[in-house]
Amino acid sequence: MEHKNIHEALHAIYKEVGYVQKTKSASLNYSFAGESEFIKEVRPSMIEHGVTISVAKMDSIVQETYITKSGTSMVRSVIHGVVRFTHVSGTWIDTEAYGEASDTGDKSVNKAMTDLYKYALRQTFMIETGDDPDKSAPEERSVVAEAVKVGAVEKKKNPPVPLDNVPQMSLDLAQSVMTSKMKKYGDCDNDELTFMFNKILEREPTDETKLKLVAIQTILKSRGAK
Repeated sequence: MEHKNIHEALHAIYKEVGYVQKTKSASLNYSFAGESEFIKEVRPSMIEHGVTISVAKMDSIVQETYITKSGTSMVRSVIHGVVRFTHVSGTWIDTEAYGEASDTGDKSVNKAMTDLYKYALRQTFMIETGDDPDKSAPEERSVVAEAVKVGAVEKKKNPPVPLDNVPQMSLDLAQSVMTSKMKKYGDCDNDELTFMFNKILEREPTDETKLKLVAIQTILKSRGAK
């Protein structure tokens, strides 16, 4: 099927791509959707509708070393990139994304690049994985608020977000993290961020949840929250 531009092509791909099932590795205690799963889901539709993907820009935001509780030395990298989706018509759109990863050797940047690529695909095509840590925040807050309004439950205050010894993260990076509703953390109010923080704590720990927790702490700390 021929399309006039990238926007028509992306619309067609949206109709065909919608969900990637998370899997659980035998060596890990949590489930995840890797880069290969997203590529497998999206690539056939991109070929069908004349869209290619390339990394137009990439830069390192954070690179640091730390020691785990077991005494292992790790290198952590957070990178920012611009991923370009180009249509055969010559039109394109750019998507900004971040990737974060840790490694005991020299592969943290490589892993972060894979993470960035995966999230560029996920964000551009709004691909559901069924287990986004902050997905339920707006819905659950609205349900609780309605229940409180009619007196069905007693209003409970979320525990405060700990703001002591917050790991280093730039405020720009923290504010750019996106919820599953494509809302930047920097555009969320303090109550929303506190709610999301406590919901994310209930999930299995992953690199993604760690990044989101630190992002929320960084933003709240910059706002002088207590």
